[in-house]
Amino acid sequence: MQTAARADGVPAGLTERRALPDDRITSAISQAAASGIAVAASSRTSSRAPGISRAMASPLPTGKNGSRRPRMTSVGALISGSRFVRNNLRVEKLTNLPYPSALVPLCVFFAHKNGKTRNVTDAQRNVLMRWLWRSFFSRRFSAGVLRNLKRDIEEALKLREGKPSALADVSVNLEGDFFLEKKFSVSAVDTKTFVLLLVNAAPLSFVSGEQVSLSDVLSAFNRSEFHHLMPQAFLAKREIDGGAASVLANFAMISAGDNKILGGVAPSIYRAKMPESEVDRILEHAICPSSLFHDDFSSFIRSRAELLVASANRLMTD
Repeated sequence: MQTAARADGVPAGLTERRALPDDRITSAISQAAASGIAVAASSRTSSRAPGISRAMASPLPTGKNGSRRPRMTSVGALISGSRFVRNNLRVEKLTNLPYPSALVPLCVFFAHKNGKTRNVTDAQRNVLMRWLWRSFFSRRFSAGVLRNLKRDIEEALKLREGKPSALADVSVNLEGDFFLEKKFSVSAVDTKTFVLLLVNAAPLSFVSGEQVSLSDVLSAFNRSEFHHLMPQAFLAKREIDGGAASVLANFAMISAGDNKILGGVAPSIYRAKMPESEVDRILEHAICPSSLFHDDFSSFIRSRAELLVASANRLMTD
């Protein structure tokens, strides 16, 4: 029987701790998952490589006084895997990831039986990044989770051993509808993927033109850090309902403070509150077309969706 992911993309076997807002990824992974990584990492690449269901069910090794703790291999792999997504995706905590289950094959790649740090070549990094982006945009871990994890673990093992690996060969057909039909919700898998796409573009403040503090935004990761490019109040006057206004293509990383300054007016009006010399750069880093300032919602979101698709496809092919 295949195990489906929860609504937030977390499969059985991976748990999340919500005690502190600045919790890091490593502390959010359960000890059971860590033990599973050690089991998978110590195996040779073969048709008999353990499935993730076996890995997650494996007992934790026993320490002194009967205490149970993960092997150092697991701890090192979790740290290395966490560091990889933090450095390359700017992820700050588990809830930033569309699918936390993607950490499992990633940590298997980094696991070393002697607890040593594993160096990553540029070629390996490119494969890992293409696999991550393709997995997110294809919703790879929304169904058939165990089957896909087992396959990805096997390919991750091949990759780390320098053998031909099909890890990044994940089928995905991304179209504009992804950004035109999905509604923005910080807890939704598709929104988390969209946010990581925005993060990758290194967004700038719409008011100051300075770089957005991504660590602050992703650590807090709440709705107040994201706002409509075409404000709801402006669209309501044009009889465009809130549902249509709240598609992904109409959102950007705009803080509550900046949004208050810009106001609920037409983009052509709030443009005057943006730094004139930085407008083009701000739009570029927001993956946003200049047609925003034409105040034509239908035309704008189609153009924005095209830019978002092109940006995502570059990440999935580079």
